[in-house]
Amino acid sequence: MDVNSNQFQSPIVPQPQNQNSGMATASLVLGLCATVIGCCITYVGIVCGIIAIALAIASKSKTGGRLAGTAIAGLVLGIIGLVLGVAGIVITFVFGTALTEYYKQLM
Repeated sequence: MDVNSNQFQSPIVPQPQNQNSGMATASLVLGLCATVIGCCITYVGIVCGIIAIALAIASKSKTGGRLAGTAIAGLVLGIIGLVLGVAGIVITFVFGTALTEYYKQLM
């Protein structure tokens, strides 16, 4: 019997592919940008957050109805960035009007 015979080798089974899509990765990157930038430049944080949320939800169709781990992270970070951006705008308006009233009292 030949040692190099293919008779006793197990069949090659392809490894399952990672279910991570490009949209999920883009959602994660935009969610990170929204969270970091949302503190300083509120409008950019809001836009990045909305796009990150949309991409995370859209990536659901590519992964068979389930959200991948990166899509979940992008969704959470997108929501956090969106909330930070909106909070930054609200705080700016509140402090802006308060400072305007303060300066009017000083004059």
